[in-house]
Amino acid sequence: MTGVGATARGDEARRLIEESARSLVELATLSAMELCALDGPRHLLFDEPVAATWGSLDPEARAAATTAATDGLVRRGLLSASGDPGAYAIRPGLGLVLAAKTRPTFAVLAQIEGTEARPMKMYAVGDEIQPLQAMVVELPEAAPPGDYPHVRRLGVLGRFYRHVLISPPAAADLLAAWALKPPPKKGTRVVSVYWHRAGEDLHGLVVTVRGDGRTARLGGYGESGQGYDETGLRQVMTDLFTVGQR
Repeated sequence: MTGVGATARGDEARRLIEESARSLVELATLSAMELCALDGPRHLLFDEPVAATWGSLDPEARAAATTAATDGLVRRGLLSASGDPGAYAIRPGLGLVLAAKTRPTFAVLAQIEGTEARPMKMYAVGDEIQPLQAMVVELPEAAPPGDYPHVRRLGVLGRFYRHVLISPPAAADLLAAWALKPPPKKGTRVVSVYWHRAGEDLHGLVVTVRGDGRTARLGGYGESGQGYDETGLRQVMTDLFTVGQR
C-alpha cells in the first residue's frame, strides 16, 4: 500500500471521527478472505479459525485469493490504484478499520463462551493527547442475501464482518445492552479488555456477565456477584474503557 494522498485521507478520517460523535458511521463490511489479504492474521483479536485456514493454504492458492480479494476491494472503492504496479491507496473508512485493528489504544472482546456464536469486537481509536476518540466496532455479519455457492465453498473464509465507527458513550451503551441479555443455557457472556504498552506484554481484564434482561451480575469486577441494571452496566463498561487507557 502507499501513502499517496495521506494528508487528504487523514483529514477525512478526522471528519469521520467527528461525525461518529453524533451518529453511527458505516466504515466497511469485509469478508474474512479480504481481511486476510489485508494482513488480517496479524490484527489484534483476529479469529483463530480464519487465521488457521488462511495459513493452511498453499502459496499459490493464497496468492490467487489475495489477488481476487484485492480486485474486489478496488471494485468496491475501498482501495484505489496509486499508479505504481501492485500499489494501492487505502480509502479513509478502510484505513480507520486497519489502523484500529493493528494499533488500538485498547481492544474489547465480547463473546459468549461455551457456544459457537461469533464475538463482537471493539477497537479504541485515538492519539497520545486523546487516547479514546471513537471506537471501531466489528460485528459478525450474515452472508448477503441470495445464492452464492462460491461463498459457501470458502468455509470460514466466507464469513463477513461489518465495521462501524461510534462514540465511546455509544460503545458503552452497546456493550451494556449486549451484556444484559440472558445468555444461552450453556453459555456465559464474557467481556475482555486488552491493552498493550511499549516494552510491556499484552495485558487483559476479563469480566463475566450473567444477565436476565433487566439486571446482570458480574464476576471479576468490583464486588463479585453484585447486580447492575442497564445504567449501572453502562458505567461499568465506561470504567473498563478507562482501565484500557492506563
